[in-house]
Amino acid sequence: MKIVYLSRKDWRARTDIPRLGRSVAPHQRTEVFIHHTVVIDPDATPNVWGTLEQVKAKMRQLQTIRPDLGLDVPYSYVIFFMIGQIVICEGRGAMRTGAHTKYHNTVAIGMAVQGNFNLATFGLLAYLPAIGEWLHRLKVTALPNLGSKHPPGRDCYGHRDVSQTASPGNNLYANLSHVKIQAPVVPPPVKEDDMMVFISEKGRPEVYLLGYPLEHIENPTHLAILIKTAKDAGVEVKRVILPAGHDAFKKLDRTHRPNN
Repeated sequence: MKIVYLSRKDWRARTDIPRLGRSVAPHQRTEVFIHHTVVIDPDATPNVWGTLEQVKAKMRQLQTIRPDLGLDVPYSYVIFFMIGQIVICEGRGAMRTGAHTKYHNTVAIGMAVQGNFNLATFGLLAYLPAIGEWLHRLKVTALPNLGSKHPPGRDCYGHRDVSQTASPGNNLYANLSHVKIQAPVVPPPVKEDDMMVFISEKGRPEVYLLGYPLEHIENPTHLAILIKTAKDAGVEVKRVILPAGHDAFKKLDRTHRPNN
């Protein structure tokens, strides 16, 4: 899952209103709270957003959407799900207090996912590990104690853990255990002969796995599983697009070519 980061400058935060929040020392940040904004995309996929310009416009909207909390984004960061990627937008940021969780705005980072997660979200579980990956980077690079305080069985809290609220929505709350902040498992070093090569013929959707046994892959999900399994085992994965009619395809067993 691709992770895109937008700073306040990137999403063109309004500069005619002040950036809010008091300065916080990095070591004070020990918790992560997950929220949802309940703001949806008015189409067939209400929790999946279409364009970066749409994301930027919604971030500017969040600067003034809750005047009772001050004219600024109340969260530390806001997350948007898009096809194949998550976009993480800087709100008040890592080093400023937020206005997201009463009694926890100094010690906690507030991460809000843009959408209403009482609604079903297709592919939700595919997005959550990427949030954890980004939070782990934040822990390693800036906030060393992040996630050191957490609920049993999870690395982060949901807003409803400490407040009378539906946030972050039933579907997101039920799957917060998939947001992992701790260090990921480091695979063993890659050996020169530990390589898996997928080849595609230019202009054709089929993908072939070079190796033994040779396998023809038509299903993108199948391909994704194979790649993940290989990477988890420490195997380097490469995909090479070759010209149509290349000798490599002529050597393929007919049983591994479609429509033969």
